[in-house]
Amino acid sequence: MMHMKKTSLSQKSRRKLIVTIVTDTPIATQGELAEELLKRGVSVTQATLSRDMRELGLAKFRNNKGNFYAIYSQQQSSSNFTNIYRQFILSVDSVMFMIVCHTRLGEASLLANEFDAAKRPEVLGTVAGADTLLVVCESVRSADTLIEEIRYAIN
Repeated sequence: MMHMKKTSLSQKSRRKLIVTIVTDTPIATQGELAEELLKRGVSVTQATLSRDMRELGLAKFRNNKGNFYAIYSQQQSSSNFTNIYRQFILSVDSVMFMIVCHTRLGEASLLANEFDAAKRPEVLGTVAGADTLLVVCESVRSADTLIEEIRYAIN
């Protein structure tokens, strides 16, 4: 068995390597990503890897072969949200200044991450369960506008 020397990379270099791995290799779990890093001689703690993944904007996306991590730009405009809505939202409804989005099991938090990362001014915050996301908007008007945007995208 070949023993590889473990190296300590700077945060910037480590994150660049993570981007390369996720771009070139189908990664379905955080553990798989840690293994790929280790194959390249880089050992990281689970906490460090979680932080790197969050800061890089990694999100798990579904394709016809399963769920895999991909880099997702955190600089989203509302027009760029169309694919996100289609990817995650099964149904949507609203009451006053709140929007309730239903997703597949385990995807509500991914959708919440997208809203939170986008820092949309009309969204005050999100609360995610396993398959339901509550989006709290700044006003009834902004909630109405956002739900129209979502409904247009998913229908």
